[in-house]
Amino acid sequence: MRDPGAEPPVRWWWVLALYTPVLAFYGAHYAAGLIHPGISATGFVHYDVPYTMACAREFVDNGLHGLLFTLPSGVEADGGPVLLQLHMWMLGQVWRWFPMDPGLLYFAFGTVCGLLAVRSFVRLFDAVVPVEGARRRIGHVLFLWGGGLLAVSGELLNLLHGRPIDRTWTHLLDLDPAYGWWMMNLGRCLILPNEAYYHLLFFSAALAFVRARHRTALICLLLLAASHPFAGVGGLVVFFTWSVVERVIVRDPDATISVPIVLATAFALCCWYYFAWLPGRLDPALAQALPSRYIVEARSILPAYLLVLLPAMARLRTRGRLRAFLSQRSSRMLLTMAVVQFVLENHEVFTRPYQPAHFTRGYTWAALFLIGAPWLLNEALPWIGRHRPRARTAMMVGCLMLLLSDNLAFFALNIKRELRASPPGFWLTVDQRGVLDFLGTLPRDSPLVITQEEDLGYMVIVYTPLRAYRSHFFDEVDAWSRVGHQADYFAGRITDPLLAGPLIVVAVQDSATFVPPGNARSLYTNAGYSVFRTE
Repeated sequence: MRDPGAEPPVRWWWVLALYTPVLAFYGAHYAAGLIHPGISATGFVHYDVPYTMACAREFVDNGLHGLLFTLPSGVEADGGPVLLQLHMWMLGQVWRWFPMDPGLLYFAFGTVCGLLAVRSFVRLFDAVVPVEGARRRIGHVLFLWGGGLLAVSGELLNLLHGRPIDRTWTHLLDLDPAYGWWMMNLGRCLILPNEAYYHLLFFSAALAFVRARHRTALICLLLLAASHPFAGVGGLVVFFTWSVVERVIVRDPDATISVPIVLATAFALCCWYYFAWLPGRLDPALAQALPSRYIVEARSILPAYLLVLLPAMARLRTRGRLRAFLSQRSSRMLLTMAVVQFVLENHEVFTRPYQPAHFTRGYTWAALFLIGAPWLLNEALPWIGRHRPRARTAMMVGCLMLLLSDNLAFFALNIKRELRASPPGFWLTVDQRGVLDFLGTLPRDSPLVITQEEDLGYMVIVYTPLRAYRSHFFDEVDAWSRVGHQADYFAGRITDPLLAGPLIVVAVQDSATFVPPGNARSLYTNAGYSVFRTE
């Protein structure tokens, strides 16, 4: 560990260079709108991403002046604001004062948070890993874009299953949870603007603690706790545990009692809010669905962490090395972070699961990497140079490519999908934007919107002030039933009482099965869609 404030300067050009893969990802998304005639990019590159801006829209359209909001996927308009996520309030205020395309605003938010997060990552690395010159730059690249053996293991699994070579590419991420979108390593998280914001706060808090700036660290953690249940609670538990270790076990004179007291109080308030106050104010079916087994499969854990676990073990391989490691305050923080985050992301082993996979997002991986990086960069790489001079370049390149293989595979596959305008991103046709523009002119108290196309219904809650019968699948109560009710409605049958009253109906023009009800009144028509109002 370096002395506080003795780290080399971090240049913004280097921060931008490290952030380049994220810019390339979004560049491919927006380029698809130029490559494929008739569509335009939304700025939303994953299924969950538009929902944040739908939540932020609650502060724009529904007159909510406090910090709480209502789930926009709720079809009942009388639900009061009960949810707190501070960054959505901030996005809503910016959107209220500077009306702009929601996807562009969200991309700008993610870019600002992402660049600041990269700077925090690099500064934390420099604070806890004493390395200079080219190896420092290599360390930065590996910290952001290193991974595990998930892609390599996926390819081995393809070969074991006997898949043809031309098909193995599409199955490369089969072992990577959610095909890579649970993000078991660090830099990939910056693709999602929300995660860029959470990681900025978490790693800024870690850096502040390393520099003994406790007040700054506590502010970051309190903001994080007010922004997201999983990242927030994870940050509180990690640093509370570490502060107790420092105060009670190590008896570090620099460990102030105020830190565990503030963090424990914040954790207690989070528990009261999420487990006592909130459930009684949510839809009962939705509240019951919150405890769920979104887990990381056991077969993915070792491939995800092996390449950072081995250097960490090598660094601590003797009693003397372990004692020297534990003598440093920042090292104890990293060890606590690795252990606590790993327990949180696998807590279904110990107790009732509350979506354990939400605690992944690279926190465990980052802590293990920082523990092992001094051995990797200061011992392993120089050893290769001294003892294998002829094969030095090939061995170093091979090791680096192995560490980068997960993200090379993830970005290659997903940039290809973005360029093809394929899921999980969203693009809109001219006709779809025309429908959304028209719906955006209707008053907020207009009837519920039902659309024949699921993705268009999702975009309704983002681009208009109206509610949609079907929007974000995973935040709907009894979503599969609604899928059936929606299909029944456009087949001429009403099987849900909600669809018997007034509705705004968006039908596809070339649909041969849907006949508007006799009381339907045409509101808008373009080449692709017809909009009706039923009474």
